[in-house]
Amino acid sequence: MEGIKKGSGNMYLFATTALEQFLDKIHQWPQYLSSLISISTLKNCPHLYEKVIEKFNEINNKNKGKENTFGEGKNQYQANNMVNI
Repeated sequence: MEGIKKGSGNMYLFATTALEQFLDKIHQWPQYLSSLISISTLKNCPHLYEKVIEKFNEINNKNKGKENTFGEGKNQYQANNMVNI
């Protein structure tokens, strides 16, 4: 996550490449996924940021009716709006 926060350079490139490889399993760590959404420099890689938002929404939709894994105040509407920021 620190590499993504850098926003550029080799560490950022490594982190975004690793994240792309990890996206299929990211549903196993919803808190990590929620943290990723809040990193503004992830928007430097729009296609990856969009995929992260999609995964967040998938998990959030599965959790409807259950205890919200992401805590109060986070929902699909907010995640979708974050893409437009």
